[in-house]
Amino acid sequence: MLVQLEHVRKKYGSFTLELNMQIPEDRIIGLIGANGAGKSTTFKLMLGLIRPDQGTVEAEMPRILAQRRNWRLEPCSPTVAFPNT
Repeated sequence: MLVQLEHVRKKYGSFTLELNMQIPEDRIIGLIGANGAGKSTTFKLMLGLIRPDQGTVEAEMPRILAQRRNWRLEPCSPTVAFPNT
């Protein structure tokens, strides 16, 4: 497993993020959710920028960091268009 979050809990004021998630190797992921749902918090937990209040976060960070030379976290456009199929 490249990243694993088990019984993770992070609290900010009245908001509580509770999360279990596994990301296998060779996968591309995205998180979709409303504002304030915990998407940025989840990525910050995976990158080790913040610590969970409970639970464990395991990530193969040396390998991830070696590959992230040009990575940036950027917000997506609030509008997503899907072609008619």
